[in-house]
Amino acid sequence: MPAARVTEEDPFGVRGGTVADHVVTGLVEAEGRLFSAGHVAGIALRYGIFYGPGTWFDPTPGSRAMPVPAGGGSVVPWVHVEDAAGATVAALTRGRAGEAYNVVDDRPSHWGELAAARGGRRVLVPGWALRLAVPYLGALMLGTRLRVSHEKATRELGWNPGHRDHRSGMAAVRVP
Repeated sequence: MPAARVTEEDPFGVRGGTVADHVVTGLVEAEGRLFSAGHVAGIALRYGIFYGPGTWFDPTPGSRAMPVPAGGGSVVPWVHVEDAAGATVAALTRGRAGEAYNVVDDRPSHWGELAAARGGRRVLVPGWALRLAVPYLGALMLGTRLRVSHEKATRELGWNPGHRDHRSGMAAVRVP
């Protein structure tokens, strides 16, 4: 049975006792300030990890080699940059002030799956080396299991990802 998906009603930014807690705290505080600023009618968009042209996960030929945790790494939510832009426009035109919306594709996956769909060169990095060299990225790439639902964004904003998962998103961008 697949793990339950996190919604906007679930606690946001749960700390896990790792070096990533500093980033989580910053995200939680930024969203809290947005919603508590009485003179501003804000909307929070909680994006998955961006992939597509111009990102670290750019599938176009000649892109730099991608470091990947040996064994595939964590399961995280993703979103194609074009879908993220579409969700942003939808939130600006139809979003409700004081609300948060998850902006992710339909299928979370581990880093190794995304790297395989991206194509190109990959560098397998042992977990211990990743944690030592870039502690926050190591925590994200190795210690996260996060499945997120975009149901609220679909229902309230009329938004659905055009690329349902990283495989279709990467294939749409890759030049033959």
